[in-house]
Amino acid sequence: MRPHIKAALQSLLAASPDANANLQATLDALALGVILLSPEGRVVAMNRAAERLLAENGGLQAGREGLLAEHAADSARLKQLVAEATAAPGGAELEPAGVLTVSRRNHSPLHLLVSPVRGFHLDAKRPIRAVVFAGDPSHGVGPTNDTLRVLFGLTPAECRVAILLADGHSPAKIAEMVGVSRNTLKTQMSSIYGKTGTSRQAQLVRLLLQLPTTGRNVGT
Repeated sequence: MRPHIKAALQSLLAASPDANANLQATLDALALGVILLSPEGRVVAMNRAAERLLAENGGLQAGREGLLAEHAADSARLKQLVAEATAAPGGAELEPAGVLTVSRRNHSPLHLLVSPVRGFHLDAKRPIRAVVFAGDPSHGVGPTNDTLRVLFGLTPAECRVAILLADGHSPAKIAEMVGVSRNTLKTQMSSIYGKTGTSRQAQLVRLLLQLPTTGRNVGT
């Protein structure tokens, strides 16, 4: 994921800074929760999926101190990841600050990915320094087309192949399922490896299973 987070965020935030309505529409189209944070780690904006997660009063809440988790240990780790993201030097190759699983009292844990972002602001008074992607496994298992498109720039056909790989299907079975030759599938998998910064199937599947999860969509 490391070589692609910067490009993914630039794509996600392409509506900045003079088209905030377009930005919000882009964010709201995602099933994955997206929370934009200030240099101090405070919540500046979020999409509808994130609003729903916070409204459930479990796992995450937004306050003056920024994002807080239900349990103290999770809050401490989340603050650490946000601090790392907001402190990342400008101009450096941006990488995810880390991945965190947040426990919830009455629901399955949330999966969070925290990433730094630079050169983006909603307006002159609201610079953005970090983005938190939040997924709820109870809404489905595994990555979605939206997640793979936003984070890695996969095409619809590549998204379908990646999701089927994450579901445990073999390349031979996937070629049969999607109706392509094995050579075509091999080419698609090579492209997926390049875009996700992986080099083999096991490494790719491990990465996909670590992503925040949302409701599934495997169609093209």
